[in-house]
Amino acid sequence: MNPLAAALESRIAKRAPTMAVRLPGGRWLGAANARVRLAAAGWAPLAHLVTGQIGRLAEDHVQGRIELAGSMRDIVEAAAALIDADPTRARRSAYGGWFAAWQSRLRHTPAADARQVQFHYDVCDDFYALWLDPRRVYSCAYWPAGVHD
Repeated sequence: MNPLAAALESRIAKRAPTMAVRLPGGRWLGAANARVRLAAAGWAPLAHLVTGQIGRLAEDHVQGRIELAGSMRDIVEAAAALIDADPTRARRSAYGGWFAAWQSRLRHTPAADARQVQFHYDVCDDFYALWLDPRRVYSCAYWPAGVHD
């Protein structure tokens, strides 16, 4: 068996037993009666799944490299089980904070940020219908530090 497929099979069994994954060749890994089904068009998204890079996996979904089936609750539950570390906790760079700040300044230009906003928000109305009420109303909340720790 392909080493990536073997690692994926192990990870699913340990972390997300309610998930099944279809490999690029058509073979399925995981439970036959899985509540979450992920079909991959290539191997790169599966590497993201094995390494717990859920953000990259979400990007793979948006880009059409994977298809997901299942209830949103089950998909979110499986994703949470596959994450290795708390993504809300800042990770320290070996180079210190200055390196992260420098990288951020290089990446965040007005043109690059405009492209990102367009990519994330210029989607069809059907997408927003999945998440919002019929009037497309949404809100957000900010909490003081420590409230939800």
